[in-house]
Order: sequence, then structure tokens, then C-alpha cells
Amino acid sequence: MLTSIEKLSIKILKEMPSNYALLAPLLFVLIITGISAVQILDCKNGETYDENIYKKCPKGFIGSLCTTEKTGLCADGDSANSQSIILITFGSGNQAYSNKTAEEFNFTTSYTQSLEDQITYNTFVFVNKVPAVNEWHSGASDYTTDDTDGYMLLVNVGEKDEYIFKYQVSNLCIGLRYEFSAYLANVMVENSEASGDSDDSTIKIIFRVKQVSEAKESETVVKKTDDISAYENMIWEKHGLSFVAQATDAVLLLDSKVNGNPRFIAIDDIKLRVCSANRSVSVLPSKYF
Repeated sequence: MLTSIEKLSIKILKEMPSNYALLAPLLFVLIITGISAVQILDCKNGETYDENIYKKCPKGFIGSLCTTEKTGLCADGDSANSQSIILITFGSGNQAYSNKTAEEFNFTTSYTQSLEDQITYNTFVFVNKVPAVNEWHSGASDYTTDDTDGYMLLVNVGEKDEYIFKYQVSNLCIGLRYEFSAYLANVMVENSEASGDSDDSTIKIIFRVKQVSEAKESETVVKKTDDISAYENMIWEKHGLSFVAQATDAVLLLDSKVNGNPRFIAIDDIKLRVCSANRSVSVLPSKYF
């Protein structure tokens, strides 16, 4: 009688594409030694991809794995067990303002860093509590769990068309779907004089992923958030997009632009992860900041 491990091995081998056959011995070793076999994924990133590979997919699907052509976040269970490739939480410390720079977290920005309460248009600070400003959520903490005095990125979005966050990532697996997300919060108190009209206090953030492949021209996936509204208490909400990698390299961007009154947005836990609960992939070492 076959053991459960043997049954699992046979099942996986039967479902394995023919071009994975050479991996069969290694796969069996991984199974019997308790290492997750689903970590094996031939990205085929070394092959030349032309447009024909994308034309083979049914309408509404894209990529070498023909996944759905959507831009929203992954389903709740689809990324719950996947490892973060990038996770930026901005560190922690007992000083109100962190003097670490964006470059130390491996991203760039068009905004100017401030180290004091004067957060003017197109400037940002790393703070571990929302500053004591009239009718803000003064003293509110960052989003990151189990992170005493954790810092968040607080931005005064201005009128210039500039980017808040830009991060270059390499070694993506072509055809696999990824999720680019962040937690966002409006630091103004709902119905306060500072927030004024609802149109004066709400803000939208735009998530962008730019990819350049040999087979296609530069492609940008864009997702604009709904209004990040002011509430009675400061509420962190997850926003972002998902995309199918059509190149091994991509640029992740967050930007926004407003007219009129200043809009202040808090950002934390910027993350890139694979949209899969049962498959992982080798990429550059995970980065946690």
C-alpha cells in the first residue's frame, strides 16, 4: 500500500508539465525530507519571450501562466502565506523624528525630507507618532504590529506632479502575479476646521508599476485609490494593486497631486509579495527595513 508521501509524489509528478521532468528526482528528495516542493518553479526567465506567448491566453488573461488580467489586490487567501519580497516599515526609535534617509530604505523620492514639525508642501518626515498639530490625530502610532515606537512616512502632498516613492526591483519571475501594497491613513480629524470640506481633507494615492520587456514596449499598471478620508480616529487601510510580471525588472511608484489646501497622508508597511498561497519563487533576498 502506498504511503501518503508516495501518493503525494505521484500526484505532483502526474500534474507536472513534461518540461519539468528533469526535476522529478530532486522533487522526490524534497518531499521526503519535508521541504516544501511548491518552492520549485521554473521561471524560464532566460528564454526569449515574444508577443505570441501572450496571444495564446484566452481573452481577459495574460502572461506565461495565463492569469487573470486584473489590477486589484490579491484575494485574501491568495497572499496570506506568501513571503514578502520587499517590506519597508521605516524602522523604529525613541526620537520623534528619524534622521534616516529614503536612500537607507532603498527608495527615492521627489519630496524633500524635514526633521521638524514644519511639514510644508512637497515635504515628508519619518515620525513615530503623529505630531501635535491642531485637529490632527496627535499621538497616533504607525501601522506595523509588534513595533514599539515604529516610524511611519508622513507626507504633505503638494501641487507639483512628483513621486512620493520609487523603488526598483529585480529578478521577478515572468508570468507570476505580484501584489504591490501599502497601508495608508489620513492624519486629519473628521469634521474638524483643519479638514474643512470633505473635498479639502480627502486624498487619493496612485500606485504604479512600470515594466520593460524585450518583447513589449514599456508597460505601466496603474491603480488609483478611493478617497483616503478623515475619520474620528486614525484608521489604517490597505491599498494597492496586483500585476503579472512581463519582465524581470520593474519600478514601483507611489504618487499623488492635489490642488488647494495641503493634504497629509501617513504611509506604512510598503510591501511587494507573490500572489499565491501555495507557490513561492526565488527572487532577490527579502528586504526588510
